[in-house]
Amino acid sequence: MRNVHEDFFDPRFHPTGSFTEQVVRAATKQLEQTIIRKALETHIGTGRKAAHALCISYAGLLCKMREAGMPRPRAESVPRIAVRQSKI
Repeated sequence: MRNVHEDFFDPRFHPTGSFTEQVVRAATKQLEQTIIRKALETHIGTGRKAAHALCISYAGLLCKMREAGMPRPRAESVPRIAVRQSKI
């Protein structure tokens, strides 16, 4: 008599065809894109801070973004106000 748990690990009982793999890969890619976008929004486009928040390296973040077809993160240009110091 076979154990129920043996059936669980038997590959004949699980759909592992290419369609299932494609669906999982597409869902994973979409989830990664969403997570990366939210991290970049939170850190105002600063890639290094977003990578740190995601616990991955900056190079890893760039690789994931390149695979997803996302543009490289660019920090929003913040206008700098020139302040002159008065001479006393």
